[in-house]
Amino acid sequence: MDRKVKEKVLILQRIFSDYRKPVFDRLARRFDLKLLYSKNKSGIRQVSANYAEEVPAFHYLPKETTVFQNVLAVILKFRPKVIIHEIALGAVSMYFSFILAKLLGIKFIFWGHGFDRTKGFNPNSPGDKLRLFLMRKADAVILYGNQMQDVLKKHLPAEKLFVARNTIDTDRFLRIKEELDERGREQVKAAIGFRHRYNLVFIGRLLEEKRPEILLNLLIKLREQGVKDVAVHFIGDGPEKEAIEQLIIEKKLRGQVFLHGSIHDPVESGKFLYAADLMVMPGYLGLSVNHAFCFSCPVVSFRQGENGPFHSPEAENIVQNQTGYLAKNDDLDDMAAWIGSYLKDDLHRSRMQQNTINLMRQECALENMVKQMSRGINYTIQENFEMQFAEEGE
Repeated sequence: MDRKVKEKVLILQRIFSDYRKPVFDRLARRFDLKLLYSKNKSGIRQVSANYAEEVPAFHYLPKETTVFQNVLAVILKFRPKVIIHEIALGAVSMYFSFILAKLLGIKFIFWGHGFDRTKGFNPNSPGDKLRLFLMRKADAVILYGNQMQDVLKKHLPAEKLFVARNTIDTDRFLRIKEELDERGREQVKAAIGFRHRYNLVFIGRLLEEKRPEILLNLLIKLREQGVKDVAVHFIGDGPEKEAIEQLIIEKKLRGQVFLHGSIHDPVESGKFLYAADLMVMPGYLGLSVNHAFCFSCPVVSFRQGENGPFHSPEAENIVQNQTGYLAKNDDLDDMAAWIGSYLKDDLHRSRMQQNTINLMRQECALENMVKQMSRGINYTIQENFEMQFAEEGE
């Protein structure tokens, strides 16, 4: 077989988000890639590319996930070797694409979380029964994290499960971090106006599920513990902004809490993470974990409980006392006690900062995600998978 021939791969996504583009760019170098996407009003930054085609979409219910995308004609025309579709039960067009792929002999891969993060995995629930049925019929499944792979191994053949750890453009962010290293933390802190000895950063949309207001109570707890020279910085905008501004006044925290608004420039936002001692995200954790780690900023949150916070697989990157800390569920005292101890221990802080960088350079590197997705694709094309398997020496 001619190794230079690029197999046709079609990826179907509800939207084309900017953080996903580096992954697709690299896949486009390895395969004859076409991406079909639509647009929505989720607030996520959306982009385009020469390998991507926007298709019409119809939302049959108000939720962004309940959608039908007009993709069938493109499938018939492009005739890919492999189709990759996110696992989204509300996307009705997914079922039609799946059936069409089976009729045409096209390999089909499901990609994503593997389950609804807000409900957890229950093999007896109607939703997860349907997910398991679809994944059994698929040719391969690519998952965002290791924990779901461990669960699904009990229900699906292990050889068809691949983990492409969800990540961001680590190459780009680590280069920015290295440039900041040349200036040093103290100089960067001065440049962005950090006047306090210790600085906690929240970066992301100010949404209810991320519980940003808890940082104000955390700041008060730390002050009660004697950690007084500490400030909280919010990077981002959202519906909770006005409530936070009111709480700052009510709790008399002016001069200790700063709202910097949205910062889309990765260099500028990187400065805040680089200068901070910790990123604290009391609610839902996602790719902000990887973002913080690229700038050697450990992350603190709460462990997931029955009522949340419902973390994405990126929370797996938080290893207790090594790259961050997950406090007992909704236990602010536990969180404050750990942070207070961490801030006073220079050696521990230095070690954890280095651990976060090592993780991003190795296990969570962008190239690793692309490699594992490629392995999943090539697994469905057995001859390609066998060649790759031999080349990797596995």
